[in-house]
Amino acid sequence: FRVAFFLLLSLAPLPGVARLPDEYAPIRVVPSPGVTERRFDLRPAIEQARAGSKPLLVYFGAHDCPPCRVLEKSFSEHAARLAPKITARYQLVEIEGYLRGPRKVFVLPDGEYGLEALRRRFGDTSARFVWPSWFMLGRALEPLEPLPPGNSEYLDPDWVELRFGL
Repeated sequence: FRVAFFLLLSLAPLPGVARLPDEYAPIRVVPSPGVTERRFDLRPAIEQARAGSKPLLVYFGAHDCPPCRVLEKSFSEHAARLAPKITARYQLVEIEGYLRGPRKVFVLPDGEYGLEALRRRFGDTSARFVWPSWFMLGRALEPLEPLPPGNSEYLDPDWVELRFGL
């Protein structure tokens, strides 16, 4: 009984999930539920973004990530200033996940990637993946400019404008 309970609990979403505000018009990618792996199919989001002819700004947030919640709160507080500029220049894609849980698999048009392989595919050369993280990608998913992983500078709207080229 305990195993079944915890199995069901692991599949249930947490209440009050964290996410970027709707003003940023993110295309949200949520994982399929799973016990051994959670699959993030990015292909529909990538196709939708490509149809808009803008570069992609990909945000990796996690519902159980305290720094992600702080960043998302800051982006909410500065939405009137930042959202029009970000949406005019980029198509925001938000990857909604969890820090803990089963293996993560990301599905792109050119194949499937684990988290480490995906971050390398997106140009991340840091020692390890950090939540939250941002990636600026072209239409062919090529890295355009490296962005530092989750740090406190993202809480400063002036710094966000500068780094995102707004």
